[in-house]
Amino acid sequence: MRHGPTGCYGNSFYLAWQAISNPVEPRFENFKAQKIFPGGISFTFSSSLYTLIPMVKFIKAGKVVVVLQGRYAGKKAVVVRNHDEGTKDRPYGYAVVAGVERSPLKVTRSMGKKKVAKRSKVKPFIKIVNYNHMMPTRYALELEQIKGTISADTFKEPTQRDEAKKNHTMSRVPAVLNPTEEDIQLLLSAQCHIGAKNVNTRMTPYVYKRRADGVNLINLGKTWEKLIFAARVIAAIENPKDIVVISARPYGHRAALKFAKYIGAEAIVGRFTPGTFTNYITRSFREPRLVICTDPRTDFQAIKEASYVNIPVISLADTDSLLQYIDVVIPTNNKGKHALGLIYWLLARAVLRLRGTLDYAQAWEVMVDMFFFRDPEEIEKEQEAAAFGDDNGEFNADLAAADWNVEGTAVEGVAGIAAAADWNAQSASSDWADDAAPAAPSSWEA
Repeated sequence: MRHGPTGCYGNSFYLAWQAISNPVEPRFENFKAQKIFPGGISFTFSSSLYTLIPMVKFIKAGKVVVVLQGRYAGKKAVVVRNHDEGTKDRPYGYAVVAGVERSPLKVTRSMGKKKVAKRSKVKPFIKIVNYNHMMPTRYALELEQIKGTISADTFKEPTQRDEAKKNHTMSRVPAVLNPTEEDIQLLLSAQCHIGAKNVNTRMTPYVYKRRADGVNLINLGKTWEKLIFAARVIAAIENPKDIVVISARPYGHRAALKFAKYIGAEAIVGRFTPGTFTNYITRSFREPRLVICTDPRTDFQAIKEASYVNIPVISLADTDSLLQYIDVVIPTNNKGKHALGLIYWLLARAVLRLRGTLDYAQAWEVMVDMFFFRDPEEIEKEQEAAAFGDDNGEFNADLAAADWNVEGTAVEGVAGIAAAADWNAQSASSDWADDAAPAAPSSWEA
């Protein structure tokens, strides 16, 4: 006995599946079938089933799907525009999707500039895919900026498709997230663009150029793009306490603590205890969902443990930093105290704005100076000077108002004696080697 589409009761299953999967336009009218299964169990299929099971529309713009057939089978794409009812030209449900056909390839230091530029390019694709030829995932993206850029009319002529590919970029963000002139001035004044003299191979795409003295300059456009991307990742975490900010570099202690305070995360500054993410017996054991590091070199222990337990890592990185086990990198100068403080300040402000707690048109009342590193010795000196000024405030005011001119009336005390003395008078003997007056006899000589 066969159980396929033409078997004993295979036709019933096939017809019922057709009625359920096409509820809007039924292919069978007045359909009713009854089959008796082994054991005396009967099951009835009826064409009225499609009136009881509504179609759920879950493929919408921004949905991440996997293409199942065709040239781009197996590749991920994003739904730009969906057509559930179909059109006259395409009488079936389909969607316009956009994805990445070719990702950047690996580059090495021995490659030339042209080869590095060629292997660093991203080749996108745009395609109309039938609903039956795609598999939706549970991920979705915000595509408010590119919803109107691509439609079904884009595929009428090949030139229109080429232009759409050039204009379409997957990393485009809304205009409200673009940097302002003030933000660029802050990045320049804090020297966030000053890199190191050495360049790691994986940090080459973020280098703008190299100066005559050998110092590499970081592209601030890439810095801002990755900063916003990291902020969107942080804002996607529902519970901020599941985020851990790590900084073993002293210049990043204050910035990491302030950043963790304002976004509600947890900070680990100073020495990182081995086993914090892997050994559940230790008191400092934590299970975060996201780890933010200041320097991949000094925080490598935390980054390596995060890789063991599949925790994503966001890290600030200079041109000579290693990017092993790092998921999102923010290219910047991570050795200067002003650069570190500014990057953490901008990242905290971006996260608060994405969460909706801070308006984009409103300036953040927290000053960037609060994120800068301060030497403890300088803080103690400032506190002592402030305390001394508070204690002797009246005394200093009296001294400022006093008349230091000794001419006129006589002044009592040491000042009067000093004023009455004749400082121009010559001493009896100008030779310091002369013997002084004979001393009075002492009782010790008796």
